[in-house]
Amino acid sequence: MREESASLEAAYARAARETSTAEEARLAQAAEVTGVPPDELNDDDLLRELSSVHRTRHDTLRHGSDQALIHHDERMLELEDEYLRRFPHREVDPYRLTEGARQR
Repeated sequence: MREESASLEAAYARAARETSTAEEARLAQAAEVTGVPPDELNDDDLLRELSSVHRTRHDTLRHGSDQALIHHDERMLELEDEYLRRFPHREVDPYRLTEGARQR
């Protein structure tokens, strides 16, 4: 009985390692397909890419594969980080702030 238990534990450990390796490979593959690096896009292209990724977000969340969602998340964050890096003093609509919303 102990041999069966040890064998079963070894099988679980092997399966966990294989799953982890497969997951790492999947994530690495998703990271490879990210498009033009955001810091290489001009301002117009960056804004176009941001519009595109935001426009497709809902469908990707609802209907995309896990890999597509991971890729979408990564790309969206890359683009948004680059936008904020370039435009740290962007115009903020006062009505989008908590205080502005209370005034409505």
